[in-house]
Amino acid sequence: MGLHTWCLKRTNRTFEEAKSLAIKNIEREIELLSEILFDFKNGKIHDLIDPETDDIESRIVDFGYSLAYNERILSCIKKGLIKEAIFNSDFLLEIGHYDKTNKVYYLNTEEFHDVFRTNKRNKDGTYINDLIYSREDCYKWLFDNKDFVYDMREKDLNEFWSKYPDGMIQFG
Repeated sequence: MGLHTWCLKRTNRTFEEAKSLAIKNIEREIELLSEILFDFKNGKIHDLIDPETDDIESRIVDFGYSLAYNERILSCIKKGLIKEAIFNSDFLLEIGHYDKTNKVYYLNTEEFHDVFRTNKRNKDGTYINDLIYSREDCYKWLFDNKDFVYDMREKDLNEFWSKYPDGMIQFG
């Protein structure tokens, strides 16, 4: 099974914008988890739990842990204890990458996906963490890893780099 290629565009998203989005998303998650637990305490099984296939007790415990975790994370964000990690895609609920070195956030383009695939792995079998920041670096990476590349859509790849010359590609 190969890795997806995520084609990301550079954004000008500020820390404050990311923080606001993360708070909104986490508050929505807390609201949902609270609703699920409230329903359970009142004898109702929420739609997100399938009583025929789910271990209800385990799911409720998981929801309780998730609620406590999200409440702690929200508190830390509001207190300013979480800085660059605010750009974590789990908080923003989107596919993106924060380049800590250049302080730039890249966001999935959605219009370009899997312009090629790769089955390259690290020596221990885990996914590679390669990041590609330019057309030139991309073609060098493709040449250096030609034995691991398949499903190449060169037209789409060129279109991505033409439209987003300051974009990036990551794998996952």
